[in-house]
Amino acid sequence: MNVTAKSRLEAVLTQLPFYFFMELACQLIIIFTIPTGPSRLTTENALDFSHPLSLIFIGVIKAPLLEELVFRGALFNVLRFVFGKVVSSFTPQGNSWALYSAIALSSIAFGLAHQELYFGIFLMHTVFGAFAAHLYYRTGTIFAPIALHMLNNAMPVSALLLIEFLK
Repeated sequence: MNVTAKSRLEAVLTQLPFYFFMELACQLIIIFTIPTGPSRLTTENALDFSHPLSLIFIGVIKAPLLEELVFRGALFNVLRFVFGKVVSSFTPQGNSWALYSAIALSSIAFGLAHQELYFGIFLMHTVFGAFAAHLYYRTGTIFAPIALHMLNNAMPVSALLLIEFLK
């Protein structure tokens, strides 16, 4: 697959509206599925970091980098290779079947790895994983999903820091 910088940018820009729509849908599911009351997630029990820089480093830099290397860089590629070998003898559409199966399974693994108790949060991580895997495939570089993941994590980290600052 010959990928130019222009086609990478086009791939990112054409998929962003879909991603943000899916993110909004998942957020609405979370709002309506997480119970209210003492068991509700709060800034105090969601992340307990003693220093804001550690929250920024772990949440915005370290986690996205490691997760993308593991789930997109390694798992997605391994699944795509394995599925490609298995189905290529059965059907001429084996490559697309292998691609979408690898996206689905690596995304479900990404959602499960976050160990959330609520279906809406699992769904949100799984949708994000699917989008990141597709972005990785379309752009041909691991840096696109890493940057997206960092941006995605920077939003709630910024909100948590702002809430703590305003207390």
